[in-house]
Amino acid sequence: MTCGKLLWQRRVSARLSRARLARLAGLCEATIKLIEKDRTRPRKETLLRLLAVTELMLFHRIHRRRNRRRITQKE
Repeated sequence: MTCGKLLWQRRVSARLSRARLARLAGLCEATIKLIEKDRTRPRKETLLRLLAVTELMLFHRIHRRRNRRRITQKE
């Protein structure tokens, strides 16, 4: 799954418009659109801003996956 597809899925699931997400993340709406359409890859700073938007639950999903890997690696 691409970064753009994941962002689009999480935004739609959170019932956020591109404009609302842009405001929450401190980005411009065009940036969100370009990422979702896979026309650009987000820079590190952009990713950090998107991860900070709690409505998207991106950090929660990544953190949960990492913990699951650690548990299975210990066994």
